[in-house]
Amino acid sequence: MIGTLIGVKFRTLKGALRSEQDGKYRIPAFTGLSLIFWAMLFRSSHWVVTEALKIEPVGELLIQRLLSISFLIFLGLLVFSNIVTVFSTFYLADELEFLMTKPIPKDMFFTARFVESLAQSSWVIFIFGLPIFIAAGVGIGAGPLYFAGLIGVLIPFVAIPTVIASLIGLLVTNILAANRTR
Repeated sequence: MIGTLIGVKFRTLKGALRSEQDGKYRIPAFTGLSLIFWAMLFRSSHWVVTEALKIEPVGELLIQRLLSISFLIFLGLLVFSNIVTVFSTFYLADELEFLMTKPIPKDMFFTARFVESLAQSSWVIFIFGLPIFIAAGVGIGAGPLYFAGLIGVLIPFVAIPTVIASLIGLLVTNILAANRTR
């Protein structure tokens, strides 16, 4: 059931990317530009890490602080993005009236909307954040455990703000619905 609800969104995206209306070069152009941007972000982050390591007494501390600031910036971006996305996927989507008439269990509906919100708001972290964190690992000569741990950290890092935003969205809509009935 969840796969069906989420699959519709992926088929819609796939159809939009294959649209002949905007040209057949949309996917290759987007992929090419994304790879160029990703490579440039990786190279610049790697350069910052290697230059920071040259500052002998404080290089590693500087890298730790830069990564901490990066995580903090991404956290703020995730929280704001998730709040906007939660309201648009849970409460303002065009297909809500149609889906509410179908016999979809509430927990399945909520889970599908949660996963959709997670995907819509967290892709930015994987495009902008992953090259920075990979470059830091390559720059300090980290082993495979660092990169495995990176995936283990990023998944909850993007999921927790989605949970918080979902709770905020539920709370706000419950308060507003209670105020409307009075």
